[in-house]
Amino acid sequence: MSSSTLGASLVKRNYSVLVPVAVPATYARARRAYVNLYYAKNGRTLSAAEKKKSAKQMRRFLKSFTYTGVADGEADRIEFTLVNSDWRWMRAWMPRKKDKITATIRMSAWKKGERKKAFPCGTFLIDSLGMEGPELTCTVGATSIPEASSFRATERDKSWKKVTLREVAKKIAARYKMDLFFDGDNFSVGTVEQNGQTDCEFLSSLCQEYAYGIKMFKGKLIIYSKAKYEAKKAVGSIKRSMLLDFSWETNIAGTYTGAKMKYTAQESDEETVVKVGKGNRWLTVTGNADSIGQARRKTLAALNTENEKTTTLSVTLRGNTKFCETDTVRICNLCRLDGKYFVDQVVHSLDGTNGFTTRLTMHKVQRRVTE
Repeated sequence: MSSSTLGASLVKRNYSVLVPVAVPATYARARRAYVNLYYAKNGRTLSAAEKKKSAKQMRRFLKSFTYTGVADGEADRIEFTLVNSDWRWMRAWMPRKKDKITATIRMSAWKKGERKKAFPCGTFLIDSLGMEGPELTCTVGATSIPEASSFRATERDKSWKKVTLREVAKKIAARYKMDLFFDGDNFSVGTVEQNGQTDCEFLSSLCQEYAYGIKMFKGKLIIYSKAKYEAKKAVGSIKRSMLLDFSWETNIAGTYTGAKMKYTAQESDEETVVKVGKGNRWLTVTGNADSIGQARRKTLAALNTENEKTTTLSVTLRGNTKFCETDTVRICNLCRLDGKYFVDQVVHSLDGTNGFTTRLTMHKVQRRVTE
């Protein structure tokens, strides 16, 4: 899965009010970023003419826009604020929950390597709405949940017997008519119980047990091996000269050299201890397993997931759509902070005060324990 697959396809509104905004004088005349937003009530599919009309209507009122892309566990989101001085967003134009928004960020005159001509964020369903005064504004929030909201709402009880992770994901995706993109090894998860959990909660926790990432994008369910994605070549470098600000932290408390798991096999009722790694900092893992192989996979996953928290870095850049969640990047010219990092979250923000900025939240790629 390429970074363009995960970080592409939200159509942000064409708002000239955003551009150019708070950019250095050198670029004030040339650099431009704006958003196209296509609003579809009742989940309708818009024609090309309707899209153009929607973007034009919204263009006059957009005050700020934020897109948040998350690599694992949470839905992507957008939030935007509209000028409501004539109260139209509280009258006939008032947005409604579950209406669709498609958005794309567009950029021009950005330096080579910083931009794509269009950065599609995806399609979202409105899930929150707020009005404020006396400076009258309307704030809309939307999420990348699938068409069938029961994916996150309906609790189920089900026994999954002798299945693989891919089989579970495929059946759940089919229930909501989502396409499945599965990028990793297909292995047995044995027999697992879904007790009073939504399909989203159950599948997310199952992926977490095996250090697999999960996200939804454009109606697709995406599941991938974190180890595989951390091993990918960096999509580019971030140098000190590119930073508007940064925050770095490392903590030895979350660093483990080995892990052990004690479990009772369901068929034999014998208690077994599985150990992985070596050294003097050990993580104790709790859980169930049908076999030694499954227990080892779970123990390795828990160990490497904990070690992801060892070193984290957040950076703010001038608007940059090159880097997407699930990418790896190379940090340069920050002395001992340099290295390869995995992008956990991307936040693109456009407003009339700070212009277009991008914030990346990352963890440093550690050597994974494999045996």
